[in-house]
Amino acid sequence: CESLTRIRMGQNFFNGSIPKGLFGLPNLSQVELQDNYLTGELLVSGRVSPDLGQISLSNNQLSGHLPPAIGNFSGVQKLLLDGNKFAGPIPSEIGKLQQLSKLDFSHNLFSGRIAPEISRCKLLTFVDLSRNELSGEIPNEITSMRILNYLNLSRNHLLGSIPVTIASMQSLTSVDFSYNNLSGLVPSTGQFSYFNYTSFLGNSDLCGPYLGPCKDGVGKGNHQLHLKPLSATTKLLLVLGLLFCSMVFAIAAIVKARSLRNASESKAWRLTAFQRLDFTCD
Repeated sequence: CESLTRIRMGQNFFNGSIPKGLFGLPNLSQVELQDNYLTGELLVSGRVSPDLGQISLSNNQLSGHLPPAIGNFSGVQKLLLDGNKFAGPIPSEIGKLQQLSKLDFSHNLFSGRIAPEISRCKLLTFVDLSRNELSGEIPNEITSMRILNYLNLSRNHLLGSIPVTIASMQSLTSVDFSYNNLSGLVPSTGQFSYFNYTSFLGNSDLCGPYLGPCKDGVGKGNHQLHLKPLSATTKLLLVLGLLFCSMVFAIAAIVKARSLRNASESKAWRLTAFQRLDFTCD
């Protein structure tokens, strides 16, 4: 099978483990085995096809730790391992995947901190690490990924504050930090002014825009005004109130104009016709 270039066997009923040496086929460029019943660990030999650009193993029953040899996937652009049972830390060797543009490790059992080495993958546009057991703080290094569009870290056990420097990531259009143990003030400048409030739900110690006032000492020195968003009902009532006030002013103006006109007419000169009288003297 050394001439094999693509394997597309997704959405079937395959079981068992991934054959050892599969990723080492010399001309292999694509592996799609998603939506099957594959089990076992992800075994990566020392040799990996230099043309391998996409690996999709989503929604299987794969388990175990990711091996450090995952760093051998140096040419992979899409690495999709979501919906499995992978556990343990995300290896720091992930930073060697310099061509990586999409990384999806969601719905697994990964634990430990988010490897700051992930920031070395400068071509990443999509990162989903949601629904794992990750802990620790969000690494500040993540802001060095200048073309990142999507970042989902929801439903983990992350601690600490959200890095303020994320506000400067102009390419970032969607984030989700919800349902962690984050705390502190949510920045309200830069890209944070575009994010939806649902991105921060489930963090009882977060405060700031949309989340309510901060506790004493939290965010001290920040002079920005943080208000809760108006509900749709409140906005509708405000619009109706303004419309009602406008109508009242319009009616009052009409009444006033008519009263002034009537007063003006009452003061105008009136011409009265008199009968001519002839007087004679006898």
